[in-house]
Amino acid sequence: MSGKRIFVDERPDGTALYEFSKTFFSEKGAGLFLKIDADGRYQLFLNGIQAAEGPCQSSSFVRYYDEIDGSRFLTAGKNTISVRLLYASENEMITVYRGSRPSLRVEAELTERGKTVSFGTDKSWKCVRDDSIRFFRDPKYQNTIPEFEERRAVRTLTPVGITEKEGFGLKTGGWDDWGVCVDVPLAPRPIPQMETKPPISLRTVKSGPGFLVLDAGRYVTAKVTFRLKGEAGRTVRIVYGECFLTPDGEGRLFKGMRDNVETGVLTGPCDLVDTNGEEQIVSPFWYRAFRFIRLAFTGELTLSEAVFCENRYPLTEVGSFTGSEGSFNQIWDVSVNTLRCCMHETYFDCPPYEQLQYGMDSALEALFTYRLTDDRRLPKKSLTDLAHSQRPDGMLQASYPSQLVQVIPSFSLFWIFMLKDYLLYAGDRDFVRSMTGTADKILEGFRSFLDERGLVGVTPYWHFVDWVPGWERGVPPGGEKEPLTVYSMMYAAALKAAADIAGSCGRAALAEEYRARSEKMNERVRRFCYDEKKGLFRDTPSGEGFSEHTSAWAVLSGVVTGQEAVWLMKRTLGENVAKCSFAMCFYLFRALEETGLYRLAFDRFDGWRDMLKKHCTTWCENPDEPRSECHGWSSVPLYELSAVILGVKPGGIGFESVIIKPFTDVLDHAGGTVPTPRGPVAVSWKKEAGRLILDAALPDGLSTVVSLGGLKRYETRGPRIHLVCDLKRSVETI
Repeated sequence: MSGKRIFVDERPDGTALYEFSKTFFSEKGAGLFLKIDADGRYQLFLNGIQAAEGPCQSSSFVRYYDEIDGSRFLTAGKNTISVRLLYASENEMITVYRGSRPSLRVEAELTERGKTVSFGTDKSWKCVRDDSIRFFRDPKYQNTIPEFEERRAVRTLTPVGITEKEGFGLKTGGWDDWGVCVDVPLAPRPIPQMETKPPISLRTVKSGPGFLVLDAGRYVTAKVTFRLKGEAGRTVRIVYGECFLTPDGEGRLFKGMRDNVETGVLTGPCDLVDTNGEEQIVSPFWYRAFRFIRLAFTGELTLSEAVFCENRYPLTEVGSFTGSEGSFNQIWDVSVNTLRCCMHETYFDCPPYEQLQYGMDSALEALFTYRLTDDRRLPKKSLTDLAHSQRPDGMLQASYPSQLVQVIPSFSLFWIFMLKDYLLYAGDRDFVRSMTGTADKILEGFRSFLDERGLVGVTPYWHFVDWVPGWERGVPPGGEKEPLTVYSMMYAAALKAAADIAGSCGRAALAEEYRARSEKMNERVRRFCYDEKKGLFRDTPSGEGFSEHTSAWAVLSGVVTGQEAVWLMKRTLGENVAKCSFAMCFYLFRALEETGLYRLAFDRFDGWRDMLKKHCTTWCENPDEPRSECHGWSSVPLYELSAVILGVKPGGIGFESVIIKPFTDVLDHAGGTVPTPRGPVAVSWKKEAGRLILDAALPDGLSTVVSLGGLKRYETRGPRIHLVCDLKRSVETI
């Protein structure tokens, strides 16, 4: 983009909402194409209809502009462009980076009768500040993003002056002819606009003097609209709750049945509306995350409309799963809803609060995304966002984009695992090669952390591993004073992943170096961290703590292999050691799969079933204690049911081939579809009369390797497969 940008003639000291507008005329059948960039969060309206929202959340190195075809919104005669711009306070943790004043830049091309007229932002635009909305944070929910709203009884619009500024002859968005950065570098939006679904009415499930309780039916992230009328001088409090909390009889609240409407207590952040005796329409600027809503008021209140429009990344679901046990089908559906609620312009840790894109969360959420859709744009953007946060010592910020700087060393390693998954599922070698420098700097950073024994030593950062009861701040005991064994193992595993990446990108020498460093690290771990008496690896070299985490990563890093790895996992699961959370179970399951013990993974599915019994409609970070009722990294079953039960995995980079190896021990039949860059792979299998029967439909020409029962391999390039395996004698018919 180039051209003029307009600024308001003031520097707000807090969050403020502005509205820019311009009128123009067009003929019937005219076309309108717009480019828009704003310093602040905007909503673009054409003739009162919302056409776009942005700018897409980004790093400090780029701001994304939007390109919109507005032709369908035009009318013959007078037209109005209006832009509502939310200029957020500086302490927002996640944001589009901003200057000291709200600004807007629009470039428009109006085409009529084959001729094009250009116009853009200048002093002909009008601007008002909406002083009838005050933005605030509830003291109990300081980390909510963005702030919630208090709407005054009377709408007050204050005219604000505008200053226009030339675009400095920008050629590539931000740089002048001398290579000087004179503006925030701009780039086209890399992902689509967020999807806003048609409105659904909220259902009233309880009411009484001074309150109404509304139910969305399941956990959602949504734009909400209320049409209400209350007595003048009163205030309506709109509380957005993830679930009901149940009193324990001693003044404490716990998470029991999530829909305990009768005796439960609903807590959460809120919006406030000052009523004026007339009908008011309330529609907050930002989406809200909730299952239930409670309206509390004094006097009389008439609620003539209460609707929500789901708002999230426009995920086109290709992946599917059904199985012979109903709980698995429910688990699949709740996993999908959880992931979707955590997919917006970035991956989220939790929708109502921080809304931060964390490295480990994103690595898992991206992998789960691959099981649902062939759209790879959000994972690619996530990798790019996090890469932009790299610090001089090589570490990535734990969460980014964010003005809050936080580092968890292991989350940088999860970025490398995420990059390898992207290579496998997307096959985008050019992009992955462009990121190998970031990966190398991470690994060099970890090399600088090595202590005199060659283990990953203590760093200045947060040594988080997992939310385990008894682990303060998620750190195994002793992990603040001496090396964490699991960090050295994760480092070795990341070196192996980086070797695979480098080898696939034509950097054989670097791949060889990484593999040698990985093996050396594994030797150090075996030497300093193994407890001969216990037969397990200690959580720290001199500590007495043991965990599933350390054993799982011993397998995944290659510290132990073969029968030794099998014995280690059997001993671990038979001991009273620290257990993996829902998210870290993913890596425990990979270790069980690697050692041929995957059947044991299904004992852990009881945790997800327990959440179903409590009527959860999204997966919790932890069902009992933490506040988050919706955490995308807990959607582990998406991978297990699709990749392992159905058994469909990439057989090479970008699914250049496919492996079908279903796990058939726990179900009688299963079926579903898995997206690939070459087209969907549909698989169904069933047990019948002592036989295992598999059918598959594949994209033309896709090289396929099938492993069924006791059969070693079956290779084909055909579009359809029908295999029958005698479960007792392992006899094949085709």
